[in-house]
Amino acid sequence: MSDERATSADPSAPIRVLICDDHGMVREALARLLSIHDDIDVVAQTDSVEATERVVPEVRPDVAVLDVRLGDGTGTQLARWIGQHHPETRTIMLTSFTSDEALVQAYMAGASAFLLKSASIDVLVERIRDVHAGMSFIDPADARAAMGRLDRTGVMRLSQLDTTDRQIVDLIAEGLSDKEISQRIHLSPQTVRNRVSRILNLLGKTNRTQVAVMVASLERDGDGTGP
Repeated sequence: MSDERATSADPSAPIRVLICDDHGMVREALARLLSIHDDIDVVAQTDSVEATERVVPEVRPDVAVLDVRLGDGTGTQLARWIGQHHPETRTIMLTSFTSDEALVQAYMAGASAFLLKSASIDVLVERIRDVHAGMSFIDPADARAAMGRLDRTGVMRLSQLDTTDRQIVDLIAEGLSDKEISQRIHLSPQTVRNRVSRILNLLGKTNRTQVAVMVASLERDGDGTGP
């Protein structure tokens, strides 16, 4: 599938690649293996959302290879930021396992592709080249179908929660009261009560027990809440 964003002005120039992964050994290994190829130039390595947002404007990569899970946020959050501020940079997500949620989050973040970390380096090289050439490997029809499945199970709604609300959901599932939750996450009881009310409304639930049952069901079925 084509993409309207422009590629590098000089077609003979190496593809400028940024690698973001919070595991140093993985990041450095990828950089070494990609640098073997004459048409790829690894221009930066980062280990966090913050570092990447600082570096991207400086090095202006053609393709950013982003780990989905980072210590200070997510790769999809970063892909969304790159798409908004540096749309000339295409993004490829690396995930530990494929799932409907991984597909939807990558699609909504504007990523051009997502790959399993178990894929060979040759596959990653091919994806970098194809994505740089304007191809996309995330089918909107597949993403919409995945959205429908997630919405029916509640995962899509959970993915819309911010980090604090997601913590509250997990603590509700553990059976904690508002007071206990407020002590655990250092918010006032009233703030917790307000957030719980908003969470119930967003998830379409009428009480805390229904939230706990939903979380337990998702964990049992292996859908999880993050790729």
